[in-house]
This record gives sequence, C-alpha cells and structure tokens, in this order.
Amino acid sequence: MYNLPKYMLKSRLQLRLLYILPYLDPSFGGPVSTTLALAKEMVTRKHHVTVLATNLSEGGKSLFQVPKLYPFKIVVVPTLLPLLAWRFRLFFSWEQIWWFWLHHSQFDIVHFQDYYVLTYIVIGLLCKWYHIPFFITPHGSFDFSPARGKVLLKKLYYHLGIGWLSQAANGIHAISEPEKINIKKLLPRGIVIWLPNLVPAISPTSISWKKKLHLSPRSRCIIFLGRLYSLKGVEELVDGFIFFVNATKDKTTHLLLAGPDAGLQSVLELKRVASSISSRIHFTGTVTGRSKAALIRDAICLCLLSKSEGFPTVVVEAASAGVPSLCTQECNVNSLFQTRGAFLTTRDTPSVADALATILRPKVYRQMGKQAKRWYQSMYSPSILALRYEKMYYQLGRRTSSRY
Repeated sequence: MYNLPKYMLKSRLQLRLLYILPYLDPSFGGPVSTTLALAKEMVTRKHHVTVLATNLSEGGKSLFQVPKLYPFKIVVVPTLLPLLAWRFRLFFSWEQIWWFWLHHSQFDIVHFQDYYVLTYIVIGLLCKWYHIPFFITPHGSFDFSPARGKVLLKKLYYHLGIGWLSQAANGIHAISEPEKINIKKLLPRGIVIWLPNLVPAISPTSISWKKKLHLSPRSRCIIFLGRLYSLKGVEELVDGFIFFVNATKDKTTHLLLAGPDAGLQSVLELKRVASSISSRIHFTGTVTGRSKAALIRDAICLCLLSKSEGFPTVVVEAASAGVPSLCTQECNVNSLFQTRGAFLTTRDTPSVADALATILRPKVYRQMGKQAKRWYQSMYSPSILALRYEKMYYQLGRRTSSRY
C-alpha cells in the first residue's frame, strides 16, 4: 500500500534534502533522534541529505560537539542568545539564515523540524522566493492548550509569522492522529499529513545500569526518560511509586529517572528524601546513545504520565526493545494500548500505584513486552516509513518545484 505510483517510479529523482533543526543536542528529546534517523534512512535510499542545526546545548550553553559518524553532512552554526533559547524556546540564528541563503540552490526539499522557531519565518520566505518546497513537523508543539504551557508566547509567534509559514508550507507533518485533527482545526486550509516518526530500534549493548547503580541482579527497574518538568507528570510518578512500594511492601523494584533537570529535580529530591524508600529512587542525569539503549533494555516498564504529548518517541524506542509502557491518555498511544503493549492510567496517586501493581506482575509485563515489540515491527519498520516520507516529498513537493 506504500508503493510509489508508476509515474513516480519511472521519473524517480534523486532528491537533495535539507533538514533544519533549532538544536542538535539529544537532551532536547525526540525531534533530534527522529530527524537523524530519517536522514540516515533517506541516504540508504540514495538521496543527498544535509542537516542544518545550531550548537545550542543543555542549560543554554554552546558546547555541543558535532557528531561525525553519520553518512550525511551536518552543518552546525551558533544561535543568538542561547540562554533565552533554552529557557523560553526563543530560537533564532542569523547564521542559519545566512548559510541557507548561500546554499539554497543545492536543495530540492526543505523540512523544518519543531515549530516555534523565529528563524524558520525568514528561511520560509526565502523558500517561497526561490520556489523551494518545504514541510514542517511541529512534533506536537502546534497546540495552544494550557496543558502544553507558554500559550501567550506561542500566540505571539503565530501572529509574528509562524501562522503564515504553516499556511504556505507544502505540507504539515503530524506525528499522530490526534495531532492531525488539532492542526486541521487551527489550519482548515492547510495540507496536513499523518505519518509516524521514524524511530530506529534500540540496539543491544554490554552496558548494565544495574551494575552502575550497584543493584542486585534480581532487582527490577522501571524508568522515566525525558526532561524533568511538570508537563511530563514526573511528580505524580514519584508519588505513585512511593505509594505502590509502601502498599505492597515491594522489596525489589527501583525507579530510575533519566533526563536533564528542567526545574523540577529539587522538588523530586525532597520527595525522595522524605520517603522511607529513598535508596530506591535514582537520578541518572541525561542519557544518550548506548547508555540510553542500556537503560531501556534493563527496564521492565517505561513510565510516562504526561499532561500533553504529540507522540512520545521514547515509547516507540521502548517497544522496539520489548519493554511495555505505563502512560496517560494524553500520551496518544491508543494504538499501542489496543495491542496490549501499553497500560493507561490517570495521574492520581492511588491509580498510578494500582497500575504499577498490575503491570509489574511477571506474566503481565512479559506478555505486554511481546505485544509492544510486535506493534513496533508492524508500524515502525524504518524501511516502510522511509518510503512513505519519500512519497510525501514527491507528491506534495511537485506543487512548487519545477523539477517534478
């Protein structure tokens, strides 16, 4: 069902693709890993790929080193006022604009990743001027609901030009069905395409987090992966875990909180110290690459109690390793829930504790893990998804470019 039409196969072009990100540091989460995975898959399909990003790093620093192990070109330039970009997502880079103006003739398609980026307004205007097709992937940020936060700032960006950019795009890429519905409400004339993010499977690794934390081999680990702030429901997870341990007298389960602090870690530390199980709650800091893969593989369950999500990449990564998830309805993982690879809960403490008690039964989490892996293999095969992205570029890009 994902094969290209015959007329496209006959005149199939080698595309020159430019992916633009306001950051490249993995601590920013899903947009980075999924963009790099998509770029890598497009190279295997014989397209020329460049990734243009800034050197913005965790905490507003400008220390990020360019990865050198990818089979495509990565260009990293400075960003203006990095501390403001980190705290308020005020991303702006004259260097990105200047680089694109110098090299625009080298690209057939531009694909913007993330949404509220002031730089994109200027580059979008240049795309229109030079008749270069462009696409936008908001990664769940096209949402003015109070649960997502920064409502006034988002509306300001929208009226400054992000709204025009959305209407002018050849296509807006929604990463979940609920996001597609939400975008269509805000942009009834916009072209919205639903495609899952391309998420590579977690690879085996020799690293062991149980050994790193000096835990018993019989210990069971449940994990949270993401930025430590209230939107992710981390406080509710910690409260629910403490309630679960005290109610069931569990002796073996540990909670590992992995991710950069975004203002909440001190609060979580106080909860941990005040509890009677402080030795069972661990903060690992930011984990990426092989360390992240090892953390997921050591877990028996991923917990994500978000108040709002586009579609959480980490849930797909966990499913690829056969790890089930405990999520809220707002995580938009209904398809995984329907295949019994995820368990849904509300955020109140007794409900979280009850859900943990259910999912942590050995027969339950093992069966759910098998179902989660089948779900990943059926829906997130990189080769199938790459073909669907390629089809999107060919079909919608030809509205603007003279090459099609």
